[in-house]
Amino acid sequence: MAFEIYNGTGDGTAMFTKLNEMWEFDSYDDTSGITATYGNAKFVIPDGTILRIYNGTTQIINQEVFASNALFTIVKSDSSIMLSWLNGNYSDTIIIGALANADGTSTGKGIVFTDGVNTNSPYYMVAGTNADRNVSNVLHQTDVLTQLMPQVSMREGWIFNNAYRSLYDTSVSKRGLYMIGSDRFYISGRAAIKEE
Repeated sequence: MAFEIYNGTGDGTAMFTKLNEMWEFDSYDDTSGITATYGNAKFVIPDGTILRIYNGTTQIINQEVFASNALFTIVKSDSSIMLSWLNGNYSDTIIIGALANADGTSTGKGIVFTDGVNTNSPYYMVAGTNADRNVSNVLHQTDVLTQLMPQVSMREGWIFNNAYRSLYDTSVSKRGLYMIGSDRFYISGRAAIKEE
C-alpha cells in the first residue's frame, strides 16, 4: 500500500483526534483529555501539551512535548502509523504498529516515542508487555549515508514490523519522504517507517 499522508497544525489533542480517524486503537476516549490504548500501551494527553505513556498501569514518560500550534504529519502504512511533529528545531515521533518476536512464533502490538531533543534522541517503547525507557545511542553523522535499522525491544526479542531507527545519517533534523535504494521511507528525526 502506498503511504497515506496527512499534514496539519495543532496541539496534542488535535494530533490524536486525527490519528484516531486514521488508525484503529484498541480503545479511545476523548471525554476528558484523550486516552488511547494499543496493546499494553496507553497514551494520555490531559491538556493538549503533555504526553503520558504507560505500559499497562506503569507510567514510562510524562513530558510536555506538544506546542499549541505545531506542524504535524501522520503517515500510515499497512502495518504501522507514524505521528511526527516539530518541537522547536527537532521532530518528535510516535510510531504505532505490529510486532513479531525474533523467531517469528509470536506477534503483538507496540509503540515507540522518539524524543528529537538532540543527536542521542532517546526513545521510550512499549513492546508486548515490556517497556524500554530513555534508551539512547549517539547518531553518527555522515556526508552522504543514511542507515536505518529495525526498531527492537531490549526484552524478549520483539521487532517492529515497520519501525526503524537511524544509526548513521546526514542530519538529526531530517523530516520528510526519502528514497533509500528502491524503497521509500518517511523519516522523522531518527525514526522512520517504510512504504509497504
